[in-house]
Amino acid sequence: MKWIYTALVRPTLTYAAMTWINGLYKQQNLAKLKSVQRLANILITGALPSSPGDPLNMITNTIPIDLCIEEEAALGILRLKSNNQWIKEPMINQKGHLTTHTKLCDKILRGVSFAELEQDQQTSTLNIDTSFATEIPVPTEYREPETNEDTIMCYTDGS
Repeated sequence: MKWIYTALVRPTLTYAAMTWINGLYKQQNLAKLKSVQRLANILITGALPSSPGDPLNMITNTIPIDLCIEEEAALGILRLKSNNQWIKEPMINQKGHLTTHTKLCDKILRGVSFAELEQDQQTSTLNIDTSFATEIPVPTEYREPETNEDTIMCYTDGS
């Protein structure tokens, strides 16, 4: 059961954490995230529904969700910074002050040693290879096609 949480649920909860990390520090959002992790820990351990979340984290050896989200955000920021893709764009907050969305993200990275973190140096590139042909014959032309050893035949139900 733990692998379902760590492989499916938690990555969904932490997806693109660096873009919404500011929302993590609102108590209502953090409470919802903690309740999801607590429920997963109850299902993992078979504990009573009244069991508190922090001891369950210790029993299941699970990182608290807020720290896990901060870690994912830091790794994402680090990846973008190492590829020179980290851009600070100023914006005006609700009180009319000029701020940057990345300010909190930079705060998370303070005190983190970049040498200790694993880095993915792979840069995404778009590679569109068009060395194939698609043929859709009209119904009257449906015959067994001529093939050779280099031909790959793909059939589908159209969905």
